[in-house]
Amino acid sequence: MFRDIAQFSAVFTAGVTDTLELETRLIRDWQPETNRYKLS
Repeated sequence: MFRDIAQFSAVFTAGVTDTLELETRLIRDWQPETNRYKLS
């Protein structure tokens, strides 16, 4: 399911709102396999 990890990074945010905004942006930009399909 997962390919070999080529890179790892950490981002520190100021709060929950910043975290959710960052997560939303990263998922939209990277479109990871595990987030492409909605479960019914």
